[in-house]
Amino acid sequence: MTFAESPAGNIGWLERRADEISHMLQCPVTIEDAEHRVLAYSMHSGSTDAIRIATIMSRRVPEHVIRSFHEGGVIRRLQKEEGPQRIEANEEIGLGSRVAIAVRSGKRVIGYIWAAETDQPLSESDMEKLRRAAGSIAGELQRQTESRWRSDLSQDMFLSRLVEGYFATEAEIRHQSGCLKRPLPEYYRIVAVDFNLDASAVWPLLNQAGGVIEEETGLYSLAHAAVGERVLFLAGDAKMLSSPGEWKASLEHLADRLARAFPDVQATVGAGGLTAREYSLAPRSYAEALKVIGIRRRFPRASVQELVYEELGYRHYLPAVAETIEAEAIVNSHVRLLREYDREHQADLTHTLSVLLDCDCGVREAAERLHIHPNTLGYRMVRMNEISGINLKSMSDKVAAFLYLQSGG
Repeated sequence: MTFAESPAGNIGWLERRADEISHMLQCPVTIEDAEHRVLAYSMHSGSTDAIRIATIMSRRVPEHVIRSFHEGGVIRRLQKEEGPQRIEANEEIGLGSRVAIAVRSGKRVIGYIWAAETDQPLSESDMEKLRRAAGSIAGELQRQTESRWRSDLSQDMFLSRLVEGYFATEAEIRHQSGCLKRPLPEYYRIVAVDFNLDASAVWPLLNQAGGVIEEETGLYSLAHAAVGERVLFLAGDAKMLSSPGEWKASLEHLADRLARAFPDVQATVGAGGLTAREYSLAPRSYAEALKVIGIRRRFPRASVQELVYEELGYRHYLPAVAETIEAEAIVNSHVRLLREYDREHQADLTHTLSVLLDCDCGVREAAERLHIHPNTLGYRMVRMNEISGINLKSMSDKVAAFLYLQSGG
């Protein structure tokens, strides 16, 4: 079979090519870009597996499958080897056997063709046909990659300038937002994802992170960009329907999905305050998002779940508390005495105090978190008072010890 190069701008050409390749190989075929987003798939009527169905429905390979491919060396093999590669079935993730090949523009991988071996394994002759098919679609994939890159660049430039305060007026912001091809919502916040990497290492992650962000159903994402060491996105709420709890749940879900998508990178999410209409205030929302990230990184124990600026609470003051403690060499006498006792007797009273204060001295809740009986905790509270003199009925004693522990003292 002879493959023709795609004419520029021929809508539907890639879909037709997927059907042609499928007919030639007698198996279902999917064509993806380099970030595993579905560009085209065949209408093959034979049997197929759950992973292909899920991929087509979501227009992207499921994250757990991508992670399995990375961990199993499948992606590395496809990027290294130029010919078709057979991928064995994996019942654990619901994947049938596949043959895949990377589509290249020069030495750069710009996409993949996946052929599902539903009826019988592909022959050597089929492998050669698949190799030629990959070459035939390279031009079209390159055109689509460049088109998406230009669109992403426009979004990136707009969002970068927005958070840097580049625009002089609201009218200018509204005019320049045309690159988003979607209206700016009345309520928005800037969300940042810090990967704890150098800026040069963040750019390669932008498209994949953007794909995860765009697929988060709880967030209305308008644009994403790489700014310095972080990926940012503008999250909106068209009618302020989302409650603080819903924002928090969506961001926690996003943080979990990013952790699974980038298992080798520590991604920290932070969201600025919700802002109404005035996009000239985006730099403030960005600064707030960075403050959340800074606090979460510096005081991880104190801010495990706090992703939104409005919910930082007392954590706003932790940097100042920590600086004062360091500058004045402050030592909380109650905590010092408990730590000395713990070291000498292999005890754990300092941790007990920390958990108890986290629970606002609620004995039942603290006992559950410590996995001990409330009576045992009661005994420990008496011992803490005897050893250190701390009065757990004194607001002054409790606040002093709490802030000292939370700020890393």
